[in-house]
Amino acid sequence: MNLLIQPGANLNSGNTNRIGWFWGEFYEGIKYANTVIDRIDDAEFDSDAQKNEILAGAYFHRAYRYYRLTQQFGDVPLILHEITSARLDFVTTARTTILEKMRDDLNIAIGNLPDVVDRGQVNKAAALHLLTKVNLALSDFDAAITSASSVINGPNA
Repeated sequence: MNLLIQPGANLNSGNTNRIGWFWGEFYEGIKYANTVIDRIDDAEFDSDAQKNEILAGAYFHRAYRYYRLTQQFGDVPLILHEITSARLDFVTTARTTILEKMRDDLNIAIGNLPDVVDRGQVNKAAALHLLTKVNLALSDFDAAITSASSVINGPNA
């Protein structure tokens, strides 16, 4: 088993493991989210509400991917801005530090996401559900109960 997860091994094989696939897919999503977050002011929107909803969706997607990375790999590199040039200086960040940042991002996102959206879009309940999982991962059980209760009770409670 140890040989199957070495850096020189095939990390994207249906016969052995998909470690490389998960790593690449999650960081690809983070790259796209960071691009939206960093370039949000360069685009034109019909309203501030539309801009904030798109920004909130990007925060959600980044938080989701970092949640998955920290659950699968523990401490990973934390990249919060678009990378525009080659870099070789990545270092890992503590899992709890990443999750705390994602909790902050989700709290911002929740205030700007609608309750009802088109299929495939991010709504407030999805962000609250992810916030619950992040709170559980941080052992903040009271906050997890609060965010889970918001999902269970619905937007009109």
